Amino acid sequence: MLPGSVLSYLIKRSPVLCALALELVRTISRFKAIPEKLLDIFLREQAILPSYGIVSIAGLFLQKGNIEKARDLIQSSLHRDDLNACIKKNVSVSSMMHEDLALDDEVNLYKSMLESDTYTSFCQYLKDSSIVVVGNSPCELGKGKGKSIDQYDVVMRFNNFNLGIEEHRADYGSKTSVWVHSGVVDVVFDPAVVDAVDYVVFTQEMHYLSWAHLQTVLELYRYAPDKVVFFPGEVCRTIYSYLPLLLPSSGIKVLSWLTLNNLKFKYCGFKLIDQVEGTRKYYFNQKTQQGTCHIWYKEARVLSKISGVL
Repeated sequence: MLPGSVLSYLIKRSPVLCALALELVRTISRFKAIPEKLLDIFLREQAILPSYGIVSIAGLFLQKGNIEKARDLIQSSLHRDDLNACIKKNVSVSSMMHEDLALDDEVNLYKSMLESDTYTSFCQYLKDSSIVVVGNSPCELGKGKGKSIDQYDVVMRFNNFNLGIEEHRADYGSKTSVWVHSGVVDVVFDPAVVDAVDYVVFTQEMHYLSWAHLQTVLELYRYAPDKVVFFPGEVCRTIYSYLPLLLPSSGIKVLSWLTLNNLKFKYCGFKLIDQVEGTRKYYFNQKTQQGTCHIWYKEARVLSKISGVL
């Protein structure tokens, strides 16, 4: 953790170092809670913070339950022309700004999601169940693991998995109990999938979702609120502290979460070293897709330490 004197120096020294200090604190906050005394340094220097920094620090105060400081920080910066645009990108701050007003549908739903307790029922659901986690890598093609996969009580799949082609079922099975959703906008909402599964699990910390990504979450939550599960903030921080990765994939997060909770599971459809850095390839679409925030060789190192290959 940065000492307060260093943090204060970086903020005051130059706009570039101030931005660096903000990014460091925002990154660290994904792994562990930031002491309020460090956030107070930003509060004292709010005049030199960029607008996105004002909103970020307000969001961190909200995570600590200090609504008063978060509100004061935003209210004292309302004269900034670009502040509203930054607020709209931070779900928790946007929610705070609406709480004394007539809530619109999105903010009201967001508050309901934060208060939902499906995480507890989901943990109970997995207890004493046989679990298999099926990734989307093409590494299982031709291995005929489908029947073995379908014998498990709980089968977990990710994002845009596809069982619509008969030839894939022999290798990847046909059963799905849990749909793990990364929360990004390119994951297709399929009501048939939601109807068929027991739970839909989001692995991102809700406070960090932008409004653009939140639309994907809200669509699912409106459709089946009792099935949608969110990892609480402290759970997300535990996962991140376990992983030597800045932007881990949903697959690695779920496998790590199962490991940390001492649940018995097997996994397949993960190889990672078969993926070319900066691209993605899935069993249901052999065309290489450009672009990813994940560093596959680092994820492969984590995967090598997780036992349970099917």
